[in-house]
Amino acid sequence: MKKILAVLFVFFVSFTALAQEKSAAKWTRFEFENKNFAISFPPGFIIDAEKRDGGQRYRIIAYLNGVKMELKINKDGNARSWVKALSFLSPDWKISDFTAGNFLGKRLTSEEFEKEYFEYLYLGSDDFHYYVSVKAKSKNKDELKRFLFSVILGGKPLFQQKEKSTFEEETVSLETIKTSAEVSEAYTRKIEKKEIKISYESDSSQDEEINYEKLTRLPIILERPIPALNPRDVLEGSSTHIAKLKVNFLADGQIGDIIVYSNSKKDFMKACVEAARKIRFIPAQIDGKNVDAVVIVDYTLQIYSTPSRVM
Repeated sequence: MKKILAVLFVFFVSFTALAQEKSAAKWTRFEFENKNFAISFPPGFIIDAEKRDGGQRYRIIAYLNGVKMELKINKDGNARSWVKALSFLSPDWKISDFTAGNFLGKRLTSEEFEKEYFEYLYLGSDDFHYYVSVKAKSKNKDELKRFLFSVILGGKPLFQQKEKSTFEEETVSLETIKTSAEVSEAYTRKIEKKEIKISYESDSSQDEEINYEKLTRLPIILERPIPALNPRDVLEGSSTHIAKLKVNFLADGQIGDIIVYSNSKKDFMKACVEAARKIRFIPAQIDGKNVDAVVIVDYTLQIYSTPSRVM
């Protein structure tokens, strides 16, 4: 019986600390699908309202007082089946299934992952699937709670508050929003092929922890290419290959020097570096001014050997 090679690339961007930003301005409430879905974001959010590869229809990202919030909506006629089929292997994640109105959902929470607390919501309606995420150092952050309590599914709050809070908000329909200028600029920016320093190390345990305390906005990754790699080049040895890249995201929107931490084959590491150099992003900021920032980007290649179908 022949074997077919199945390959899965897993991408993860690790922020060991989140940006700090203080604002007393009111939040904005976004409504979609005839108000069956709604969610609120703080000021300073970034919007991508263009149709992208993979079905992306809308994406909103915001940072406030050390809390990262994100919404992504994809056009998908099989959204509920997609949510139902999702599976997660980490023993540190708490997973629960739920229904709300016409929505099918999965909720993931963890306090152990990369020293952060996070909540992920995967939601499916008739025509769209939704990804909602929020990350912070503590689940007690007021901004995290307000963000989650703002989620409306089927016309009703997904999470119930013991004591209801009322905030003044501006309400807009997602169908009327436009892409932020920073997003448009990032997608049209020419990726320069300038010479950068690339270093290879086998161990990152002695590396200093990256501190983002001074940043009011972290780099926002918009497009992360898949490494161009022939899986047969890494068949020898382990079936799992990991490369941890310490990448300089420059203030001008270009990728700078890269340090690679990996014991995998060179072909895999080089492919990850080339992919990282093509990342499209919005630069980090301090008080409205673009600045350089270092971000950890992980690439994982998992190879599965499965029996082929006999015809």
